[in-house]
Formats: sequence, C-alpha cells, structure tokens
Amino acid sequence: GGVCYIANDAGEMIATSTDMTDKYMISAEKIQKIRGEDDWILMKFGKSRAIVRIYSLEYSDWYLITVIPRDSIRRESRQLTMIMAGFMMLIFAIIYFLALIISKTMVVRLVKLSRQMTASRSGSFKMVELDTSPDSCDEIDMLSESYNELIYRIEQYAHAQAEYSRELKSVEMKVLQEQINPHFLYNILDLISWMAMKKEYDKIVRIVRLLAEFYKTGLHRGKETVTVAEEMEHILLYISIQKIRYDNLLDPEFDIPESLKQCIIQKSLFLPLVENSINHGIRNQTIQGKIVISAVSEDSDIVFCVRDNGSGISPEILEQIKNGTYESNTGGGFGIRNLIDRLHLYYGLEYGVTFGDCQNGTEVYIRIPKRENE
Repeated sequence: GGVCYIANDAGEMIATSTDMTDKYMISAEKIQKIRGEDDWILMKFGKSRAIVRIYSLEYSDWYLITVIPRDSIRRESRQLTMIMAGFMMLIFAIIYFLALIISKTMVVRLVKLSRQMTASRSGSFKMVELDTSPDSCDEIDMLSESYNELIYRIEQYAHAQAEYSRELKSVEMKVLQEQINPHFLYNILDLISWMAMKKEYDKIVRIVRLLAEFYKTGLHRGKETVTVAEEMEHILLYISIQKIRYDNLLDPEFDIPESLKQCIIQKSLFLPLVENSINHGIRNQTIQGKIVISAVSEDSDIVFCVRDNGSGISPEILEQIKNGTYESNTGGGFGIRNLIDRLHLYYGLEYGVTFGDCQNGTEVYIRIPKRENE
C-alpha cells in the first residue's frame, strides 16, 4: 500500500511508482529537514498518517523517498497476527492431542492398577498386564512390577498354606478315623472276654472270623472313602458280630435307592450311630431290636437316617449331646462327637448330624454332599 518516488533538492519530482498520488508529496523543506534521519518517521498526510524514509542517492542531489500508510501496516500486521494465532492454535492443538495421548496411556495404566489393587482387598488376586516393549520402563511399570511381585508371593504363600491345610486336614481326619477302631475293638474284646468266661468257644471262633472279615473290609486299601454299598456291607458284618451276643437283635434293614448305593461317603459313617443304637438303646431291652438305615436325595445332598426302636434318649442327655458337653463313663456320646467332627472337617460346617424323634427309639440324620463314584 506504499509509494516510492525520486525528488531533488528543489523538491522536483524525478520519477514515481505507478500508484503515486499527490497526497504523499513532501515539500523540499521537509525533505531537507528529515533527510539525515536513519530510521522511519511518522508523518501526517491530511487525515491519514504514514511512515516515511528518505535515502540520499550517491553522487547526486536526488533522494529516494518511501511512504507507507500506517493503515496498510496495521492491516498487514493484523493479517500476520491472525496467521501467527492460527499457527499457535494449531501448535497448541497438536501439543494437547499429544499430551492427551500420553496422559491417557499413563492414566489407563494407573486406573487399571488402582482397580486391581482395590479388587485384591476382596480376595481377587490378579496380576496387572505390563507393556512388554523394551523401551517401557517408567515409574508406572516399576510400580506394576512391584505389585505383580507382591501378588506372586501372596499366591505362593496361599498355595503353601493350602497344601499345609490339606495335609493337616488329612492328618486330623486319620486321627479321628483311627479313634473309631480302638473304641470298637475295645467293645469286641470285652464281648470275647465275656464269652470266654462263659466258655462259649464256638461263639468266640465265629466272632474272631467275623472280626477278621470286618477289619479286612474296613481297611479299604487305606482309602478314607467308600461307596454306600460297601458301607452297608460293613454294617452287616458288625451287626452279625453283635447278634452273637444279643439274641434280641434283628438283621438291619436298608432303605437306600439303587441310584445312591454307588455314591462316595466317608468310611465308618454309620458305624458310630449303629453302635450307639445297640449299646444304649437295644441291648438292655426285651423287645426285638431293629435298626433301619435309609437315604433320600435332596438336590445336591444326600440325607441318611439311622433309626432304631430302642429306649431313645432323654431330653437332658440329647441337649448335652447337641452342645457337645455330654460325658459318660461307659463311652456314650464319644462316637457321635467323633462323627460330627469328621463331617465338619471333611465336608464343611454346613453338613453334619441332626436328631429327629428320640422318645420312641432314636432317629439320627446325616446330611452330606452327593458325590458320584468315578
């Protein structure tokens, strides 16, 4: 928007640019006044202002005069400012986008790590996935690696504790299981001693043979579990031994569906209850003593019932048996406590023993989970 022209000392016009107008003509006096200035000078031309620069042409009295309107400079300046502002906005947008991507990758990893740490409070121990790239080694990765190392050690400790618990549970189960055998054997030896005093040698021979078969069946190759059918055979042998001593004892009755006979149960599951029925409910009665063992399937559980027609259990003693405080010099109550402990240890506290009608005989129920024989 500016103009250029050449003038001499007299102020005469020598040459001009094509867009030169008289508006920007400078008098000879002003030329002489400002020709020695080395910078642009702001001058007024009518109602407008412009910046002026005068160059002396060597070896002559001519001057090159340049006039640039201030409005033109402002317009160019505004355009330049807009361009620079546009570039700045573009640069800021790029920086924001890059910062967003970088921060998002960091925040996502932090949130994932935070969520996993929160989940670990409720027992959900899982490791955090790490960036496998070799260049990834920032503070978040170091924190995640430390967390994963902690989780790994917790899992190792938990596995060790679980293994220890399984071994301890197995030992406790064997101890409880082995407590049954001496208790039972004591009663049988007492029976043999009683028959020896009466010189009933034929009965002693039968008892010893049945006892040998009973223990052979009861060993089950060292296993802790048997099928329901095997446990039924075990009970038949035991009652066969007891019938030699007690004439009023009838053969047991089994009311167990065929579909449940191959289910897996703890060995000696019925023996403590059958032994109690004979020793504390039937042997001192004049009636024909009968023991009935039945079973029903309830959803994923099996409920067994051992029922006898003996003398029953008084409410006071029954309450003591339920709360575990019953003690007897004759050994009464030991078998039930042992059975309850074994059921809780092997199946869990939600399974165990309950009592039904104990006034007209005795009804005892055993609830265990149904486990099919593989």
